[in-house]
Amino acid sequence: MKGKALNRLILQIVAYIGIALILGGVILLYVPDQVFMPPGALIGFGLAALGINIVLGGDLVIGPTPRTFSAKGQVVRGYLDVSAGPADLDINGGTKSRIASVTHGPLGKPNFVVEEGIARLRLHNNVLIPNITQWRANLASNILWDIYARSSLGELMLDLTQLRLEKVIAATSWGHLQIICPKRGYAQIDLKTTAGLIEVTIPDGVGAHVTIESGTLANIDIQNERLLAEDQQTFTSLDFETAAATVEIRIKADAGDVHIK
Repeated sequence: MKGKALNRLILQIVAYIGIALILGGVILLYVPDQVFMPPGALIGFGLAALGINIVLGGDLVIGPTPRTFSAKGQVVRGYLDVSAGPADLDINGGTKSRIASVTHGPLGKPNFVVEEGIARLRLHNNVLIPNITQWRANLASNILWDIYARSSLGELMLDLTQLRLEKVIAATSWGHLQIICPKRGYAQIDLKTTAGLIEVTIPDGVGAHVTIESGTLANIDIQNERLLAEDQQTFTSLDFETAAATVEIRIKADAGDVHIK
């Protein structure tokens, strides 16, 4: 553990040096020509330092190690509210011994309450000093969930295959939003992007009805052969009325890309 902590500290220092060099280069762009080094060189060295940080750390390591949190209790209903900002987030299901198991932070901590058999889990990024780390939330598969998730630049990965869901609302500004639809029951899924990428995977055996509202700068790519077009905005699978698991998906894309697999 000490070795891992030392390695992370070294990567943090490299990241801080890189950010300082980039900021210094930007400042020198507005300074008269009597400078000791071209601004472009400083910016280049800074980007190289950040590149080394990402290659060695597998991600941009800029803060302390994220914290873990486990939520326990007897509940039948759950609400997950996420505002990830620039952080990446993986949501999946499968745990039964806990309501949720979360990796979050390192700044701030999850807010969790249980009232009358209803669990509410809130994961919000720090506004003043946002976390740029990988978050994870593993949710209990025997609880009926509503999920509200949004990000700015980060990647939202929602593997919902093992979860019981009633409603999912997910949005990204310029990031990557990836959804694998649930294989249980009926769920409503609302997705939105400003200028990012939305990828939706509809597993075999899941009936789907998809409505897409897109702007002129959006690119829509329907790769699922089971979806038949009713018009330019509406697509339905033949087994939507008969499948054991069904999803009703509404997508709004102002720009960016939408891929449905």
